[in-house]
Amino acid sequence: MEETRSLYSTVGIGHILCVSGFHVALVISFLLGSCSFIGLSYNKRYIVSMVGIWLYAVLTGLSTSTVRVSVMASLIMVARMIWAEEDFWTSIALSACIILIWRPYSLFNMGFQLSFAAVIAIGMSQIYLKKWLQEVKGIKKKLLTIIMPCLIITLITSPIIAFHYYEIPFLSSILNLCILPLFSGIIILGWCILGIYVVSGICIWPLIKGIIVLLQSIEVLCKIIVTVPYGTICTGKPTIGLLISYYGILLLIGLSIYGVQIKKKIGLAVGSSLILGGIISCFTMPCLQIAYLYVGQGDGSVITTPHKKVVVIDGGPIGKGKVIDQYIKYKGKRTIDAMVISHSDSDHIGGMLELVQSNLKIKHVFISRMDASENLDNFMAACKKKQIPIHQLTAGDSFLLDHVNFDMLAPKTKQNDLNNNSLVCLVKYKKFKALFTGDKEKDSEINVYKGIAPISILKVSHHGSKTGTDDKLLLKLRPQYAMISCGINNLYKHPHKEVLTSLKNCHIPYSRTDLQGATWITSDGEKMNLYTQKQQKREEE
Repeated sequence: MEETRSLYSTVGIGHILCVSGFHVALVISFLLGSCSFIGLSYNKRYIVSMVGIWLYAVLTGLSTSTVRVSVMASLIMVARMIWAEEDFWTSIALSACIILIWRPYSLFNMGFQLSFAAVIAIGMSQIYLKKWLQEVKGIKKKLLTIIMPCLIITLITSPIIAFHYYEIPFLSSILNLCILPLFSGIIILGWCILGIYVVSGICIWPLIKGIIVLLQSIEVLCKIIVTVPYGTICTGKPTIGLLISYYGILLLIGLSIYGVQIKKKIGLAVGSSLILGGIISCFTMPCLQIAYLYVGQGDGSVITTPHKKVVVIDGGPIGKGKVIDQYIKYKGKRTIDAMVISHSDSDHIGGMLELVQSNLKIKHVFISRMDASENLDNFMAACKKKQIPIHQLTAGDSFLLDHVNFDMLAPKTKQNDLNNNSLVCLVKYKKFKALFTGDKEKDSEINVYKGIAPISILKVSHHGSKTGTDDKLLLKLRPQYAMISCGINNLYKHPHKEVLTSLKNCHIPYSRTDLQGATWITSDGEKMNLYTQKQQKREEE
């Protein structure tokens, strides 16, 4: 089910699986049709339908889109009962006011934003169609009736989708045109089957199998759409400034097309200001960025180089690959330039296997030459299936990516356990140094860290286990800041008190993913900025 939900969301039809306005519209159609069939009077049909949709809305949790459709439908039905003119825009405004008075925080909810954006887009498309269709006839008129709503819905909703999902499914409008009627039939057929079973106790298996075949066909169609080149564009998370610029320019164009007179000089000035503001909001100085993500009881880090190359170091346990995947898309990328696995314990390699099996492109994989396990064999088999190059590294090996050095300090020799065969990676960018220790123990290969101090950031070994870090090691490394990756209330009691005491004794500030969530580091090679998810605070070193 989770795989289907993810697939539908990727192609832009995830709303079908939720209780949404689409389902309410079907309920209204069903109720009105049933009332008409049994011969209820005009007004009674609408009264029964209003009661029915609000009962349905309450039973399904009063979601934003359900309340919106219920309010709009109720206003339209009341208008029809008193023979008054229906006002589409008033009903939208009133439903928005009711929702925001009841739940003010809904304004920041994706469901609220997408629901109202889509309805506004439909309303706008109808205005433009009335204006243009007067002089158009035949096939051209029919095509325009289909294309215009799709185009306007895509233009208005795409930035919202990008803001929340970091990618835009450009084919979603076309796919919705095909899928919505099909799903309407599936739902109505399902209701009929349920009704027949309740009344007669007869289960109509051929119809049930027919529904299953239709659902399987939709899933196949979605999988084909996913593979279409540029069917889904990864944009990253747009800035607020960029969104304001986009909608401002869209509003100017829309008003101009509709025929609203805007003075040329004013239009140019406003348009230029919006474009310039959007460009400035997106502009950032090139810098190295490291994200220590919360992946439960495991390690998972994403490095973005000054020119936007992506390196992933460990991926957490199985089930946490999606965290890494979403963060990479948040940065506007769908390619991992280098994937580094410290060792093949499941809390380091599990999420990496999921990334290999995802739709991200992976250019190179780096593993420890001394590592060997069933987990690693499965991972390497998945890489070979996708023809991803695998490089086995040991102490003294290195690679350079976009002026950032990745130097391997260990392992020098094969050790007795998996933890001590971890790749220890020193990331260097000008004067900035970040050390990734995997699960390396403090007494293993004691000369590993010789000559690298002082370092900027230490990823504390083995999630803060007392076997990985002590005063002696910290005094040798002299980190400015330490980062501990561990899960909330984990079974191993990580981080151990001994490690926290050592950090305190050595006057080293630190953050923990179980308490602060993700930690982000940015550096221009000289200074660094630190930002933790829960403290919402920046510190400059």
